[in-house]
Parts: sequence; structure tokens; C-alpha cells
Amino acid sequence: RAGDILVSGVYESEQTKQNLFAYARGDFIACVEEKVDYTVLRQEKRKAYYRDLTLRSIYFFGLNIPLYVGRLPKQNADISRRSSLVKINAQSVPVGIITYDVCLYNTEEYSLTDSELNEKINSFLEQMLDDEYGADNILSRDISISLESDSARAVGSIKVLEDIGIEAPLISNELNDDE
Repeated sequence: RAGDILVSGVYESEQTKQNLFAYARGDFIACVEEKVDYTVLRQEKRKAYYRDLTLRSIYFFGLNIPLYVGRLPKQNADISRRSSLVKINAQSVPVGIITYDVCLYNTEEYSLTDSELNEKINSFLEQMLDDEYGADNILSRDISISLESDSARAVGSIKVLEDIGIEAPLISNELNDDE
């Protein structure tokens, strides 16, 4: 039952007839039932790429001189940066070309079909259960999936092997000689 001590670090010394203390630990694996209730939404957002740009600038001792008009976009763009610096005697010097690869996109909302939504909830459920309990620890499942107009919901229970032991500090009422 909850609160029972199954492993104790207290033992009686054969020489002094006093209790001695040591660190003790154990694993107590039990089959427990856990409730499952996960929901995923039908509406999703995705990026619709519409233009790729390559922009360059000259880098000269900390000064960045653009070879393009305007500024780098701050929103709705994926930007990667590459730099090619001049080398003198195998040592890079702060002079070179910086290249920006820019992919512009619009954000679109779309609705998943029933089959896409079913696939999404199943893969989400598998990932969540594996992350939380580990695939080898799940003994059985009783989960039903329902598709609704705006979401999918997985409800049920699983039986899993779980370590139910709780490690607790040992509190002693005995006084030391110093006290």
C-alpha cells in the first residue's frame, strides 16, 4: 500500500546494538492503468513558398556593404547565410562575400481530410505514448479515436509497467552526541 517501506537504509549493528544508516534503493515495477485523452486539431498552417532569392554583400573589416537594394525581409522568409572569406597563408581575414539564400513564403491555413486527421492522431498518439511510457512498457491498450468537425480525439486507457517506488529521505529522531 502507499506509504509502506519496502527498502530501508536502517540496519542494526551486531557490535554496538545501535541502528546504523546506509543509502538503500530499489525498483518496484507494477502494472498500472493510465488514462489517455489526446486531441489534435483539423486546422493546420503551412508555408507556401513562392520565390527564392540570392542576395550578396561585401564584408570588409566589419563593414557590410549590400550588393542589393532594400533590406533583408524579417517576416515570412527563411534565410540562410554563407560567408566566403579571403585567406592569406591559410588564415582567414575579415574580407569576403556574404551570401544570403532567401525563401519567401505565405502562410496558408488548411483543413486535414478525415484520413489525414486519422493518420495524424495515430502518429501523435504513438509518439506521445512512446515518449511518456516507452513502447516496451505498454502491455495493453483500450483507446478509441473519434473524428469531429474541428478535431480528432483519442480517449481510453492503457496498462503499463511503471516503477511505483518513491525515494524518500530518512528522518531520524535520535540525537547525536554533539546535540
